[in-house]
Amino acid sequence: MRSGSIGRDRRGAPLWPRLITGSLSHAHGLAICIVVRRRLCAALGIDIEPLRRDFPDAAKALCATSAQIAQLDALPEPMRTRYWFIIFSASESLLKMYWTAFARIPPQAEFNKMTQVLIDKMPRQRLTPDPIAVTLPAKIRVVCWALDGFVLSLAWLPKPVWPPCHSTSKSAARQFPQ
Repeated sequence: MRSGSIGRDRRGAPLWPRLITGSLSHAHGLAICIVVRRRLCAALGIDIEPLRRDFPDAAKALCATSAQIAQLDALPEPMRTRYWFIIFSASESLLKMYWTAFARIPPQAEFNKMTQVLIDKMPRQRLTPDPIAVTLPAKIRVVCWALDGFVLSLAWLPKPVWPPCHSTSKSAARQFPQ
């Protein structure tokens, strides 16, 4: 990649050089950054959150409907708190990805849909270190991990690759420009 400066928009979000996209996150002395060429990925969002003993009640309505809040609050501890941090981190990464891709905040319905898909995929019998991965409309992907006291989430909007890599057809290249 060629060098270039990373500026900030009016909200403080990174302004990436033309050929790359990425995302930044930091919490409690830990910082993380991910960068990719735009021809491979349209937008990224990454978030890291410390796993604390309690999840603040005031933050629940930011990323879940009242029915989803009841569903998650019915889980036993420590599962309930861990899953709340996963949902919150996933929402943060989705927000960053949307801002990078569309310069707007995603509709609340998008958050609610992601929350429900994540709730449906979460194991109920025991906590596991396995990632939870979901695909949302428009092929948006979100993956979350709970790791050693932190939750890490990544949201990305892949770019379709046309023509397929194995195709040598000139007509395919004309039909699906890159």
